[in-house]
This record gives sequence, structure tokens and C-alpha cells, in this order.
Amino acid sequence: MKKRLVSLLLTMALVLTLAPAAFALDTFPDITDTETAQNAEVLRLMGVMEGDNKGRFNPDSSLTRAQFCKMTVVLTGKRSVVSRYSNYTVFPDVRATTWAAGYVNYAANHEVGLIHGMPDGTFAPSRAITYGEAVAILTRLLGYTDKDTGGIWPDGYIALATEAGMTKGLSIGGNDAITRAQAAKLFVNALSSKNEAGETMLSRLGYTKSEKETTLYSVDLANNQLRTEAGNVDLAEPKNSTALNGLKGYVLTNADGKAVTFLPSTGATTGTAVSDAAIIVGADGSTAGFDVLTGGSANYSLYRNGVPAAASELKKDDVVIYNAATNAVLACDTRVAVYYENCAPSPADPESIKVLGGTELKVMPTARQSVAQFKPGQNMVILLAADGRVAGARESGGRTNAYAYVDAEGKVSLLYGNSMKTIAEDPSESLKMDTSKVLGLVVRISQSGSRYNSTIHLSVQRGASGNLDPVKRSLGSKLIADGVLVFSGNKLTTFESLGKTVIPSDSIAYARTNAKDEVDLIVIK
Repeated sequence: MKKRLVSLLLTMALVLTLAPAAFALDTFPDITDTETAQNAEVLRLMGVMEGDNKGRFNPDSSLTRAQFCKMTVVLTGKRSVVSRYSNYTVFPDVRATTWAAGYVNYAANHEVGLIHGMPDGTFAPSRAITYGEAVAILTRLLGYTDKDTGGIWPDGYIALATEAGMTKGLSIGGNDAITRAQAAKLFVNALSSKNEAGETMLSRLGYTKSEKETTLYSVDLANNQLRTEAGNVDLAEPKNSTALNGLKGYVLTNADGKAVTFLPSTGATTGTAVSDAAIIVGADGSTAGFDVLTGGSANYSLYRNGVPAAASELKKDDVVIYNAATNAVLACDTRVAVYYENCAPSPADPESIKVLGGTELKVMPTARQSVAQFKPGQNMVILLAADGRVAGARESGGRTNAYAYVDAEGKVSLLYGNSMKTIAEDPSESLKMDTSKVLGLVVRISQSGSRYNSTIHLSVQRGASGNLDPVKRSLGSKLIADGVLVFSGNKLTTFESLGKTVIPSDSIAYARTNAKDEVDLIVIK
């Protein structure tokens, strides 16, 4: 892990439904807040907390004493020894045939002593575990004993846990049932806790935290590795993950040097703003996850397709990136159907791809796992960020909306965000298409292909029509939006540079309208 660190988020993640392109709250679809999604994913990778048979996390549900006992034993990495403790009975209500017997018996073992029974000698495995009981178990795991509490239940344990940093962000009555979301936070807090002797929970459990903060790019299941900006680390267990992609934090490894999880270094709404990553908007009007992207800043400017926008104008599957220099969140809705022509350096780790007649597009680090699901020779849909990089890939089908301008010489330039990119220097040769009928026009563009050839499809787009009056700020009957994008040919210019002369409609190649029915993009021939 000696590579130069670079700044990267990702995703993401997540918040959102498209994966594995970016940071997303998509591992458990019923989690609606970023912090719980991160905590749940940290623990899911370790095997500590799983979803139900429908993939739901059920964050507001309570946990039984048996369930919490199992989670604690799994946290210790001792699952392999549980079978040795499952063929006898310690508590009369936890028979050897009970699913939790091995976990309960191991945790109750005198050498471990993590759990205690009820005054009547039972364990009450199906009863909801209280906050005080949960804290007591994890505090014992940190090395404390009952006599360290001063004999005050449960406040003595809670005080020790608070001093160790285990209860940060939690305010629950000691005798109240703890929810799954609260338990996830308690467990993740516990991983970073430290006792009075200076021992950390991680060291007591035999885990090692990477020395330097890094950024998680993705999980590479093909090679069974965590991909980070500081290097790749072999996974202890092959588990896919996207909800932590792009976050800064630390890799946790076991005694064999294999990664067991990734521990974010900051909360959901704090930390340093990061770059080089994207979020895929999960629902119309949603800004979930933007706080991670911006490092907690909420006073950013928002642009959609290069034009100032309100959050309510965001649409599902918009790609969002953050520009820290301008404190601006940039959303782009460009989705292009393409034929996957080639890539570099490899299909399993594509840093760039070639599509649309040899056009090279860079792939964001957090999108490489998404693109790696496809191989050259296949059709796919790519999602572009406002800087023209690929932020995700998905199966062909569904709505695409890519537009391109064809200049007077037949050169085709793809529109995205507030930019244009020439997709082929010689379209008649590399694209093998005739652009003579669409010169000076904006077209919808897509590509499809097979093993032997590919075809670029163009269809003329007219948009709003009428004369452009710079003084009245109108195009025909439509008003001009603030911050309107103006392209003169394939060069971005300013609306003010148009002067005061009315531009006739036959000089307008295309005019796009936004949700307010105002013209927010004009392409002048």
C-alpha cells in the first residue's frame, strides 16, 4: 500500500439504486439514511449483520438476545469454533438442537464470559435485548468485568462504554430494547473503542487497521479483492459490496492479512469533501448521499446539465459529481446506448473504454466494477458524468437520451453536462455513416452492434423553435432560463456574447427546454 494517495469518493453510495457504479444505499433497500447504510455494510462484510430472506435490513426492528449473541461471536471471528459448543446445553431454554446453541454456549463459556443468564438460570433467547445488555456484552469484549462497573446495573456498563467511545451518537434508556439500526451503530463504534489500558477492540479481536487512510474503489469479485487507491487487498470472504464505494477510511484485515471489512473514517455528514467519484440519484428529487460527496457541506450550488437547478429537478439515474473548487454539485442525465468496442488495460479493470467508432472515454474508479460486468463485443448503456467520464454501465434497454451536434463538415460532437466531445474525427470512415443529411443539426445518437460490425443511429431533434431574441431573452414563445448554455457550433459560449441582434430560427440547430418550460440549451449552427 505505497501508491500515492489520490482523492476519491464514490457512489457513494450510496442513497441510491444503481450499483455498482457509485456510492449507494442499495445493499438493503429499506435503509433510508446514509449512516445506517454505512454501518450495516461494514458489518455485513464481516458477516455480523445480514438481511432477511427478502434482502431487507429492518432497521427499526428489535433484536433478540440470541441474535445479538451470535453477532458478537461472529464479530470476534470465532465462528469456526462454534460447532464445538453446539452439542450440549448450558441454559435449559437453549437446547443443543436450537440454532443459537453453539453461539450462546461459546459466549457463556467461563473463559469468554460475554453473556450471563437470567436470575432463574434461563437465557431467554427470544426476548428483545436491551441497550444495557448489549452494551454490557461489548464492554466485556473490550476487557472489562462486572466488578469494574461498581455494581450499578446497567449504568455502570454504559459509563464504561461511553468512556471508551462506544456509545457515541446513541441516546437510549438502559432498559429499552435496541433496534437493529442502533445495534449496527453500537457495533461499529465498538470497533474503534479503547479501554483504560489503551487496548483497542480491534487489537483484542486480532484485527489490524491499515496505517493510512485510503479510499475504497470497489470490490473485485473476479480476483476476490478490495480495490483501494492505496492498492488491492485480498478478501477473507468473497462478498460483493457497493454501499461503501468511494468512502475514505481504513481496511480491516485479519491475522492472515486478508480484508474482513472497510471502516469509514468519518460519519455520514462530516469529513473532507472528496472528488473523482459519482452518485447515481435513486429517486426524483433525491439528494441522498450528497453530504458524503461534499464532505458535509450543504450550501453548495446545484447544476443539472450545466444549468442552475433546484433539487426538485433532479431525476432518477442522474449522475452527480462534486467540484470542491467551486463548491458545486454537477448533475448530468446523459445515458448512451453503445457497442463496447475495446478497453484498457483489461476488461476486468477497465480504466478506459472505446465506443462510438473508437471514441475513448475514461471510466471513473468507482464505475470500473460496473463496466467490468460487460466484455468488448457486447451492447450496453453507459451513464456519463458532467465531465464526460463513464460513471456506470447497465444492460441495454430502457430510456436513453444522448444528443450530438453534427457540424457543417459532418463532425459529430456528443453533448453532456455543459460540454461537447467530438466522437470521431472522420465519421464517414470510423463511424461508417452518412452525416450529409444532418449537417448543422442536433441528433439523438445511439450505437448497436454484433461481433462483426456496429451501427451508429442518428435521428434529428428539433426542440423548441422560433427566433432568438437576446434582448427579450426569448426563443419564439419560450423564455430563456438563467444560466442557459449556448453552443456556437461545437464551442461553448455565453448568452451575453450573442449581442442584441435577433438570430433567425433557421440558424438555430436545437433548443432544449427544462422542467419549467424555459430554454436552457441552445445550439447555433
